[in-house]
Amino acid sequence: MVQEGEPLFSWLHLSDIHFGHGGPEGAAHRKLVLDCVLLDVQRAMKNGAPVPNAVFVTGDIGFSGGSLSSDEYRQAGDWFAKLASVLRIELHEIYLVPGNHDVARVSPSDGEVFQLITLLRKGEKKLGDALGEPATGRLLAGRLDNFLEFSRRFGPTDDKNTTKGTERLFWRRKIVARGGLPVRLVGLNTALLANDDEDNGVLRVSTSQFALVFDELAEKELVIVLGHHPFDWLSKDMDPLGWLQAKAHLFLSGHVHQQETLSVQRGGGRQFVHVIAGAGHSEPGPSESERYTFNFGAVFSSPGRPLQLRLWPYIWTKHKDFRPDVENLHKDSMSGAPKGYIEHLLAYDFSLHRTASPTTPIISEPEAEPRPSPRLSSDFEPSNDGGAPRAKNRRKPAVESPAERDAVVRGPAARQVPPPESRPGRSVRLVAAMVLLMGGVGFIYQGRSRSASRQVTPPVQVIRIPDPPYISGNGLDALVKLRQMHKVRPLQRSETSRAAAALPEGVFAFLPMSSLKNPQQALVQPAQSPDSMEVHMTSAGSLHLVGFIKEGDSQLVMSGKATAFSVSPRPFGSFQTVMSLPAERVRWVRLFGARGEQWADLQLRDAATGR
Repeated sequence: MVQEGEPLFSWLHLSDIHFGHGGPEGAAHRKLVLDCVLLDVQRAMKNGAPVPNAVFVTGDIGFSGGSLSSDEYRQAGDWFAKLASVLRIELHEIYLVPGNHDVARVSPSDGEVFQLITLLRKGEKKLGDALGEPATGRLLAGRLDNFLEFSRRFGPTDDKNTTKGTERLFWRRKIVARGGLPVRLVGLNTALLANDDEDNGVLRVSTSQFALVFDELAEKELVIVLGHHPFDWLSKDMDPLGWLQAKAHLFLSGHVHQQETLSVQRGGGRQFVHVIAGAGHSEPGPSESERYTFNFGAVFSSPGRPLQLRLWPYIWTKHKDFRPDVENLHKDSMSGAPKGYIEHLLAYDFSLHRTASPTTPIISEPEAEPRPSPRLSSDFEPSNDGGAPRAKNRRKPAVESPAERDAVVRGPAARQVPPPESRPGRSVRLVAAMVLLMGGVGFIYQGRSRSASRQVTPPVQVIRIPDPPYISGNGLDALVKLRQMHKVRPLQRSETSRAAAALPEGVFAFLPMSSLKNPQQALVQPAQSPDSMEVHMTSAGSLHLVGFIKEGDSQLVMSGKATAFSVSPRPFGSFQTVMSLPAERVRWVRLFGARGEQWADLQLRDAATGR
């Protein structure tokens, strides 16, 4: 069995190492820093970071694509071999994608290839068409020849059916992790059109890449995508954000040399997490302590919660070693001290359905040809001139219904309520059951309001369906939007001296945080004070608590299940995401305060059972 607290799948994420950059002095400095990486990843694992099953390197491994020095990738290969030895993994468990510094730049004097890239960057010719034509596909792949030759030793490109050329410009691989978790690893090539300092906004990912890497995606696969450039560097023509949001749970990138973790959502689509690695090494300078980073990542499963992503970010310090990046770590709600890791909930509900020995790193699946190591299973398919060949004995893809997709965001689905029957009281019981179920239904609000459908045949006794919880976005602007969504106005002076439960519909007010244990009976006030929490009496007659939570707790609020999280009456620190939830869900409260700020730990009842 997978033991409590043991990761299902874990990795080390590096990016932008730039082998070959600088002269002898730069090379010596890089060696010193990378030697520290080898030592400090071992120290990190002893101090709680997970032992990686894989290494993800998101581009800029070299500096000139090997065009300035053939030694760039020799140095890289030697260092990755040392890293694999330290982590006790195989070379094929190091996964690579190219960056803009892994591409040989061209100029107008290079003639046809420069003209082709210019047309593609302007959108006057489709990238997928160019990849599909042997002549133009070879021109594009030729700029990556040195990287492609180097990458033969690593990741899925060490499969025996892989050959040099456009076949390895992008890739995918399936593995089965601990507990039977199916994982799809995807390598996108965002650097095909990279060429100069004007890359931002003109780079493209072809449809053929998406067609291959997301082909026949099974419903229960956890999708981890690697790419060098953040999605906002890519041309909007192909809607890369839309594809990532629809298909991926996690996107790892580099390029911008600043370590950051984002939970990304657009419109009514599902969320995914974007992890941007800083540079593994760059030219030494006065701000070098901000430049060199790496991070560990892992996914965990626990009963009653979506899959949890945890990240352990490390940063180069003035002490000439790597230490936890405390400024990016989440704080403990009790002590205020850094937790040691960042946690996000993934839009993925996985129940452990297979067992594995806790010491077994990865479960293997049968392969057509035996591989040197049994730790990873793969159905990797290299692209064929930009196309998407079909593998043998593929399972039929699981079709995800609109209801199933919606359940990822909304949480527990409400049952269909049958028409009222003629027996007295039957319709009342049916509507009451639906009320309980609807308490757990949530909506993600992003730029426009959405409301639940409440078309129910009126029974003899009218029972109102309470408004569900909401996540409105980040900051004070999101709070204003939430008030507009709930259609509430400020409490008037003439309406004070009443309990929150007696507020008129369509009104917002404030109550002391000390009264959160029984908010319905608390006396409300029209103005906010430092220790007061906002409440809304919605048009449905539902009293909602409104506050700021940590971004990673959003799905806890929306799940409808018994859970606990922290909330603040105003934004500070990591409390930036606006939420509202029915006050009747609150089971118990614990109050905290430090440095003039207050917050509370809330435990919620299960929306369906009330327990």
